[in-house]
This record gives sequence, structure tokens and C-alpha cells, in this order.
Amino acid sequence: MITLDEQRLTSLKRGFHIPPKPELLDEIASEMELDDACLDRIASMISKDISLSALLLKTINSPFFGLQRTISNIKQAAMFLGLEQLNRLVTLALLKNNFVGDACISLERFWDESVEVANACVWLGHSYKSLMPVDELYSLGLFHNVGIAAMALKYRDYIDVLQHANHAKEQVITELEQARYQCDHAVIGYFIATSVALT
Repeated sequence: MITLDEQRLTSLKRGFHIPPKPELLDEIASEMELDDACLDRIASMISKDISLSALLLKTINSPFFGLQRTISNIKQAAMFLGLEQLNRLVTLALLKNNFVGDACISLERFWDESVEVANACVWLGHSYKSLMPVDELYSLGLFHNVGIAAMALKYRDYIDVLQHANHAKEQVITELEQARYQCDHAVIGYFIATSVALT
């Protein structure tokens, strides 16, 4: 298990793009804590964000969720997924939308590749009858390298490390990152995940 002391946490917050927990997640969490938590109310909260709603529907209707019919609105999605799974997908979508800026790599390509890995995780889960829920498999694949996006936003020369890692068989990428920056994408990714309760 990774442990980070307070001094290192403060340094990470100051030096990296660590997205704050979106307000919508707090609103959903507050609703879910109620004894009479209501799917309709949560769906209504999410529906107010048009781009988020579109992204969620696109995700849920992907072939890897294996639905027999198209989900056309957030209320249907909430009924199909349930509160926990819907909350996790909202968390992932909002976190992804926070990674914008002048990065030294193409963030669009980064997320495209992450989605491919996420879809592959779901496919493998179905193929081997995994007991892990589909949304957890999807989040594992989508955010397994989220620290790379954060480092690409901070360091202009980070692309050199990535290229070196692709050709250096004797070293893993985290060793190269530690040597140059005294941190690595695995630690940054862990902190990002815990900061918005993905773990």
C-alpha cells in the first residue's frame, strides 16, 4: 500500500494539477446518504449538465456494456446502473473533464487510448466471468495511467521521458520519472484517485 506523509501531500497539491472534488459529487453523495435516496433526484442533478449527460449515455450505450436496447436519458441510466455504479461513472467523467491545458502530449489521444484499455478490461471481465462490476473494470482501465496526464501538464520535457521509456528495456518508466522529477506517475495517480474517492 502506498503511504504519503503530509509534507509530500502538500508538495503534490502545490506542484501538480490535482482536480478538486466536483461539487456535483458532493450533492450526489448527500442524496445517497439519505434514508429515502431517490434515483429521480440524482438523475435530475446529472441532467442539468448537458455535456456530462451526453458522455454518460455514450459510455453506457457502448457495446461493452452489452445492453439489448439503447438508453436514451439519465433516468433510464440510473435505473439500469443503480446509485453506486452511476456515481462512479459520474466521478470518472467529471475527473476526465478536469484534465485540460497545455500538455506536452495530446490529451485527446491519451484519453482515446485509455478508453480502449477500459473497453478491453470490460471485455476481459465478460470473457472470464469476472466478479468485479463492469463499471469498476471500466474505471480501472480508464484511469490506470491518470498520473501521466498530470505529469504531461506540469513538465514540458516529460515527452522525452515517455519516449525513453518506450525504448529502455532495462528501466521501467517510474524509475526514469523518479530520476528526473523525484516523483512518478503511479504516486500522482494514486493521489488523484484518493482525492476524489476513486479507491
